Amino acid sequence: MRSVAAQKTCIEFATRGGVTLVPQSTASLERAASLMEKYADLPMHFADATLVTLAEELDVPEVLTLDRILPA
Repeated sequence: MRSVAAQKTCIEFATRGGVTLVPQSTASLERAASLMEKYADLPMHFADATLVTLAEELDVPEVLTLDRILPA
């Protein structure tokens, strides 16, 4: 149940204005799919691709991620 509490905390953070939710257009989803295909050998997952796409749209030159690679 800790996971449910953590998820609820995250949702509450967002609803209080802690983050800005950005809707995705069809074009940005198509760009994300293209990036996922291009970098499939890394792999680039959907979340990563959407961050890169958003950075491109907002002209943000760098993206920080706290992901860690887990063994297969």
